[in-house]
Amino acid sequence: MVDLRAKPYYLKDEDIAWVENTIASMTDEEKVGQLFWQLTAGNSEEYLQELMEKYHPHTSSLPGDPALIELAEKALVKMGERNFKHKLGRIATGDIFVEEEALRNSIIERTHPDCVEMEGASIALVAYSNGLPCLVIRCKSDNANGDAGMSFDTFQGIAADNSAKLLLTMLELA
Repeated sequence: MVDLRAKPYYLKDEDIAWVENTIASMTDEEKVGQLFWQLTAGNSEEYLQELMEKYHPHTSSLPGDPALIELAEKALVKMGERNFKHKLGRIATGDIFVEEEALRNSIIERTHPDCVEMEGASIALVAYSNGLPCLVIRCKSDNANGDAGMSFDTFQGIAADNSAKLLLTMLELA
């Protein structure tokens, strides 16, 4: 059994009770849907297709909340001239870091994304499963072709500043 009081969770008794009650109230299909993202690591396309057909996990598409999208668009207008471009589009999320051109091309061919990353879907799935609005805002660090164009440390600072400015402007407008 996982000790939810210990690292990395550090949950309080009432939080543990909520987790246990939530899990107890889920159907087997819902439990499989929650675990789906971790089960897919390193498996073949055939296995993943079989898993999708057998268990129908919650969804393969998690659209951003329309009200949050509208708020972000208004915030971008209010911000005026910026040192970054923006695009409303599709994000493909997976469980591996994409830096090889063959994998990059395969993902583009299958999903036609504007961005590929590793975190957004897990956050969006939790929000979706709990009926909460969600919008994933990404700062693209590279083109998944082995050439990032700048160091991670440089990128991290710029991305944090741009994201904070957008979020603060959204909060002002909300």
